[in-house]
Amino acid sequence: MGITSRFGKMLERVILAGAVCLAAGGFARGTDVWLDVDTATGLTDVDDGLMLIQCFHSPELTIRGVSVVFGNAPLKAAVPIAREIVSRFGPEGLEIHPGAAGEEDLGEENAAVRAMAAALRERPLTILAVGPVTNVGTLVKNHPEL
Repeated sequence: MGITSRFGKMLERVILAGAVCLAAGGFARGTDVWLDVDTATGLTDVDDGLMLIQCFHSPELTIRGVSVVFGNAPLKAAVPIAREIVSRFGPEGLEIHPGAAGEEDLGEENAAVRAMAAALRERPLTILAVGPVTNVGTLVKNHPEL
């Protein structure tokens, strides 16, 4: 995939996310958000990395957690990328929670699912899942009460 088509794909996702947000009336100041990403910045797509940075600096959002899932990069590559972005641009003390390494992990508890479940027990959250939704699917499947 060439740089133009990768940029086009990224732009489509950003526009779609913006349209969804506007259609929902936007975010209220201080909306509690969990970010579930498939970071591949430096390997293929930059969209999840840019989204993380934008969310960290948004006055409308309070980032309560970040989890990583396979997708644009294998999990073993995506986790260090997310850690680097969070350490450089995120709030101090924000942890990265590794999640599903593949679609076959649907229903398997992992650090990401356990962390999302714990955070949801504390307060309602808006989950922004911008990669494969295997972590969120496992959360719903294993913790339907949340």
